[in-house]
Amino acid sequence: MPDKEPYKRKSLGYLRIADKTKPRSPDLKGKLPIHRDTLKAISDEMTANDLDEIDCSIAGWFNTSANGKFISLQLSLPWSPASRPTEFKSIGAWLNGDD
Repeated sequence: MPDKEPYKRKSLGYLRIADKTKPRSPDLKGKLPIHRDTLKAISDEMTANDLDEIDCSIAGWFNTSANGKFISLQLSLPWSPASRPTEFKSIGAWLNGDD
């Protein structure tokens, strides 16, 4: 059986509505801790392709907590869909095990 790839932690952060003190103050503020796995993947991609900069993907989800509304964020390398198995016919068939 092939070795499983080790679990990679995601770089997840948030944005909340900010108190505007000036007209140019940001509307939202938050934090996005960048995990070592994310930073390594970005560094490896830049090194392998001799890049000075890289476009990263940012995904966001609207959420609400006891502290109010916020947007959860995830930073990652540019997303590309995984190739589907050629025998895959439909989600219904896959869920029912009719593959």
